Amino acid sequence: MYSSSSRDLAHRAHLTDSRLIVDLCGGTGVTAEAILSLAPPDARVISLDSAAAMQRIGRRTINDPRLSWAAAPAEDLAMHAPAHAVDAVVCNSAIWKTDVPAVFASVHRVLRPGGRFVFNVGGGLASVTHPDGQTGHTGPSLRSLIQQIAARDYGYTPLPTNGDNLKLPLPAITHHLADVGLLTLVDTEVTAPVHHHGGEEGMAVDPGICLPRRRLHPRTADGDPG
Repeated sequence: MYSSSSRDLAHRAHLTDSRLIVDLCGGTGVTAEAILSLAPPDARVISLDSAAAMQRIGRRTINDPRLSWAAAPAEDLAMHAPAHAVDAVVCNSAIWKTDVPAVFASVHRVLRPGGRFVFNVGGGLASVTHPDGQTGHTGPSLRSLIQQIAARDYGYTPLPTNGDNLKLPLPAITHHLADVGLLTLVDTEVTAPVHHHGGEEGMAVDPGICLPRRRLHPRTADGDPG
C-alpha cells in the first residue's frame, strides 16, 4: 500500500529533469526509493523525518549516493534545504500529522520557481469519497494501519489526539497553500481505495502540483488562464 502510493506520488512529481528533490516525512525511505528510481543520475534527494530510528533502518537498507538524510521535523525543512532551489517536494501519507501552515510555508521557501509540491491525504481526513467507493466499511482505517505498523516495527507510540484536529478538508488545504504564496491548487484527483479493506480512509486525495505564484500554471485555482 505505502510503496504503491510512493510510486504514484513520485510519478506525479515529474522528476525527469529534477536536480534536487525532498522526500518529506520520509521515514525509512520507501518514498525516497520511488523518487530515486525516477530521478536523473546526477540528482540529489534529501529524506527528512523527525524519527531518527526509522532513518537508521533506511540508512542500512538503501545504498544510493544520491540520497542524504536529515533528522528534523517537517516544519524545519527550510533549515535543511537551500532556498528557492528544490525542484520537487514529495510527502506521502503524513502531511495531516504536521503543522500544516508551517510546513507549507517552509516548502514555499525551498521550492524554485516552477517547483512542484506533491502530497496525498486520506479520504476520511479530507472528508471526500471516491465515486466508485463504498459508503462504509468495517476494516481498519489507513491511519490505524500506519499506527499499527509503526508500533510493531519501530516501537512508536503516537500521542493521544483529538480526531477532529486531524481533519484536513480540501478547502483548508487550498486556504493554507494560498496563505503562504503557493499557487492554490493546480490539480486534484480522488483515487480509488488503495488497500484491500476499501473505504474512504484508504483513498488518496492528491493536491498534485503546487507552484509558487511567481510562475503561474495555465490552470489556476479560480479557473483563470495563467
